[in-house]
Amino acid sequence: MFDLNTLELSDQAFDLRLTHPSNGLPLGTDAEPVVISIYGTASDVYRDAVSALQLKQIKRGKKQATPAETKADTVALIVACTAGCKNLKVDGKVPSSAADFTSMYNNLKFSWVLEQVAGGLTDPANFLAQ
Repeated sequence: MFDLNTLELSDQAFDLRLTHPSNGLPLGTDAEPVVISIYGTASDVYRDAVSALQLKQIKRGKKQATPAETKADTVALIVACTAGCKNLKVDGKVPSSAADFTSMYNNLKFSWVLEQVAGGLTDPANFLAQ
């Protein structure tokens, strides 16, 4: 009989190693990998962020969200699930606040970072207990 508990998702942050957007190679070195730490779908952080977005949508009522509002909501969810980063600088500064990560994720020049982080936080393989 298969024990489903062997595939429980962790509620802890995962260090997502960023990869080069064109060649797929990991950024940084083995000693100093470029990572963004993220919480996944099994965490309270993720559930709280989703609940906040749902409340926002309820307050919006039947009014359809604009594309800009949808993008802002997506970025807000990802920022809420971002625990930090290692070995990464943007404009000479290490991102450390929600405002820093919001700015980075909204920067079209770094859209590939947003895509990698969004994919990473919904990939269950990243959060399986080791």
